[in-house]
Amino acid sequence: MAFRPFVFAATLIMASHLVDLHSVVLAGQKEDSQPLFQISTVEPQHLAALVVAGGIGANQPQLASLSVLVAGEENSLGVWSLSGPFAARKERALLATVALLGMQGLNPTQCLQALEILKLGDEEDLWTIINSDVVYPVPVEYLDRVKDEKPIQGPMTDDLEATAYIKMVHMAYQTDALAFRMAARKDLNYADLMRQPKTYRGEIVQVSGKLRRLRKIPSPLTLKDLGVSEVYEGWIFQDIYGANPICLIFSSLPQGLQPYEKGDNYVSFSGYFFKKYRYRTASDVKESAWKDAPLLIGRTVDLLPSPPKPKSDIDPDWAQNLLPAFLGFVIVVVVTIVGLSYWFLKTDKEVKNRLKTAQNRKSESLFQDFEPPNGNQKPSNSSNITDGFGGYKL
Repeated sequence: MAFRPFVFAATLIMASHLVDLHSVVLAGQKEDSQPLFQISTVEPQHLAALVVAGGIGANQPQLASLSVLVAGEENSLGVWSLSGPFAARKERALLATVALLGMQGLNPTQCLQALEILKLGDEEDLWTIINSDVVYPVPVEYLDRVKDEKPIQGPMTDDLEATAYIKMVHMAYQTDALAFRMAARKDLNYADLMRQPKTYRGEIVQVSGKLRRLRKIPSPLTLKDLGVSEVYEGWIFQDIYGANPICLIFSSLPQGLQPYEKGDNYVSFSGYFFKKYRYRTASDVKESAWKDAPLLIGRTVDLLPSPPKPKSDIDPDWAQNLLPAFLGFVIVVVVTIVGLSYWFLKTDKEVKNRLKTAQNRKSESLFQDFEPPNGNQKPSNSSNITDGFGGYKL
């Protein structure tokens, strides 16, 4: 392998001023909990990565920088040992990553070299190449570990479900939000997920509604090691389902949105359906202290404009005058009924009086024409009798 004496000499000077790397390597690695570029305590893998990054440039081939590391590992020199700094996958990935820093540009040869290193790193398990524009299905073996109608189980309670939860959150973190939106099913709703959680587990679902609560929750250590440093929990409420929310888990906030306890942002969310999640409510009643809700896991939420209020076909001015018009109509009807009733009663009384008067007149005329007989005496009007009978004579 090629070797540049001036680069190696500069590296030895820097190493002599910083720390005895050989003694640090022999002491073993400690947990990487410090910032990447700290000065007080120098980690061998960090210094080695800086050497590679410092040697990368337009005029300094990458292999020349790597030769410095290889030369420093020689037994005759004993400056450092690569078996310590790069024994684990995380440290090897660090070295390979800084090797790619100087390959950015428009040079086609450098682009091809970068692609080759990426492919080689995937084969050597330095990293896993993920196409973030594709939503990958969750492996079935992880879906089978999930248990419905229970809270999210931690590693100490249920290691199998905790592993499935970590896997799904990490997969969502590696997937672009646009890919989720394009692949999401829009025909599944709250009722479908609650009735058949096993059937739809792992499906990519899209929901929308009012984001009433948004919290930042602790990220498990396993997720932090995978690069997911932040996890958020949101609760979406839909008007059609009232007080029955949908729980969201995601790892990235859109611009302009911060956690809050009470809010009314209208959002859309696309993500994996994880389980029928049991959560504790604020109710003190034992029967309603625990409720179930669908739990979705995705990348982020999408802020939407508030939906317009449904337009009514009724003219608002006419609707505003509807009550007075109705009351006026009722009053007119009542007055009309009372008036008609009074008119009918009055008319009926007049008719009855006329009938009574007519009957009285008829009775008077009837008895006036025919006087009652007085024995066998001749009627006073016998002269008017034309039948020839003059009555009886004594």
